Amino acid sequence: EIPLGIHRRGARMAFRAIGDAMADEGIRDGDILYVKPVSDPRTVNGRIVVCRVEGALFARKLIATGRNVRLQAGSSYMSVSPDTAGFEILGVVVAHLGEL
Repeated sequence: EIPLGIHRRGARMAFRAIGDAMADEGIRDGDILYVKPVSDPRTVNGRIVVCRVEGALFARKLIATGRNVRLQAGSSYMSVSPDTAGFEILGVVVAHLGEL
């Protein structure tokens, strides 16, 4: 269930973070990520997104430069192209809550 205030910010999906790859951004293992659907990487440059890469889901900071997209977590990153088969942005994280 998505809380009303977060729903008003456009969140339509919720995901649970697994692992601490995004700890530098304040997202910890077990946090709930509330996600607003978007698909164009240019509209979410510099923001945390939930995306699918070759079937696996990731929460990463998206850095768009020209035709390339870099998905960053801490000091590691993966580069993809928006046209790469198997790459899809599900949405941008509009809120995240730790387990209570």
